[in-house]
Amino acid sequence: MSIPENTLRPCQDLENIKYKGDISLQALQNHILEKAEEYGVPLNIQLDEVKKSGLFNKATVPCLEYHHPNHPTDYFRYVITSQKQGLYTYLQFFYHGTSPNNGLINKKNSGMKSGTVGGTISGMVRGAIANSKSDQIREEDNWYDTMRDIIREIMLGE
Repeated sequence: MSIPENTLRPCQDLENIKYKGDISLQALQNHILEKAEEYGVPLNIQLDEVKKSGLFNKATVPCLEYHHPNHPTDYFRYVITSQKQGLYTYLQFFYHGTSPNNGLINKKNSGMKSGTVGGTISGMVRGAIANSKSDQIREEDNWYDTMRDIIREIMLGE
């Protein structure tokens, strides 16, 4: 299943990584799986392709896609692409999909900033819903944080 390029958004919390050496996506997949198991983190990860944008462009780029196995449609999915140049492998990180929990937080925050009565009331309702799901939101954010730590440990030795 190809991932449309126009659905990918750059990761803000995981910058692109410049790795001195040659690492294939398959090798990276194996390292991530090993670390996820070591950390006790549930993970689905597979090789896939990003379909380049454009009406007549049928090109694809190999990638890794990973997501939480218990939340395949309600957590974001992450995509890693690589490009080799000289002695370096450059990894780019993207995400796609939806996260209803993060959407609640965004709606709560936007409602609270609104100066209108309707915005304030709807913000309070959204806030109440978001607060009732705070454990789920924290669990989701912890999964994202742990996966970011795994990637950094593998690629940067942090």
